[in-house]
Amino acid sequence: MSDLSLRSVTKVFYRKDGEEVHAIDNVSLDIKQGEFIVLLGPSGCGKTTLLRSVAGLEYPSSGSISIGGVDVFNSSRRISLPPETRRLGMVFQSYALWPHLSVADNIAYPLQMEGLRRAAVTSRVTEILEAMQIEHLSKQFPSQISGGQQQRVALARALVRGDSLILFDEPLSNVDAKVREHLRVELLAMQRKLGFTALYVTHDQHEAMGLATKIAVVANGRIAQIDTPERIYRQPKSLEVAEFVGSINKISGRLSSSGDCIRIKTKHGSIPVSPEAVAGRKEQEVFAISRPEDWSVSTETPVSEESWRGEIVASVFLGAHTEYIVRFGELNIVIWKHKGELLPPGQSVWCNVKPESVALFDQG
Repeated sequence: MSDLSLRSVTKVFYRKDGEEVHAIDNVSLDIKQGEFIVLLGPSGCGKTTLLRSVAGLEYPSSGSISIGGVDVFNSSRRISLPPETRRLGMVFQSYALWPHLSVADNIAYPLQMEGLRRAAVTSRVTEILEAMQIEHLSKQFPSQISGGQQQRVALARALVRGDSLILFDEPLSNVDAKVREHLRVELLAMQRKLGFTALYVTHDQHEAMGLATKIAVVANGRIAQIDTPERIYRQPKSLEVAEFVGSINKISGRLSSSGDCIRIKTKHGSIPVSPEAVAGRKEQEVFAISRPEDWSVSTETPVSEESWRGEIVASVFLGAHTEYIVRFGELNIVIWKHKGELLPPGQSVWCNVKPESVALFDQG
């Protein structure tokens, strides 16, 4: 059984001129117990509206939502349970901590609202404080602790009831990069330890890649693709997904085959591609998509006729790799090189791309 199931969920807003805006457009999604699903997309794509609909903070126009096999929203059956009865936790972007309550009292609040006895509340709060390694902050107030510590408190409050489903609305966006990286590791460790199901919203691709068992790329209110982070990155099912996730080089050309040799012919040279990338296409105009790390750059004259000769117009050392922008006529290609001497702008170079790394998408 799915821990969370959405069927044909749609949310329509109306502008002042009466125009319909589909913030969520016929979305269906199943999330199994223990999965960590990340909704990834740009601002305004509908991911937060989808999360808020699951939480009960938005009222969808149609469709159904069930948690643990129980309908919490069903437009045809006129079911819409209030947020407090949906048996889920939520971590907000703004933390949403009570400023007049101590850390311990903030965490205890959901248990107190359920009417648990004081001894049971104290025991559970102590347990979650220790699990989150913030027991030393129990008597502090939100204004007295850092942003990263506040985020730990917000997470502890979401987990304290032991709900199987936890929603996250860009919870790490307000902390600095180092703290964000540390909290991400902590969050994964907590999720594996407690086994809760997570639905997480972010526009940060690195965050999505580092957390998700599956990423759902959201575009224009729809799920454009849902898959493992590796497949989303390496096997995008549409040009839209390829252009949004990571950095790409997009080159226009014409597919051509001669015997076992398959190439994309462009005005700058030819690009070899694997038979798997062709997918039944005949000679036609296509976009060849490749990642910067799949290109090589060298000052040595190659023997391969597929090598392109260009000129470095920019080179930036970024620690883990060097980023080059190489110009071929009016076309610029981004290349990441992980080792070797830093090549200066103006240097003439030869470049190649791995055939198996090239994905093709139809033009038009």
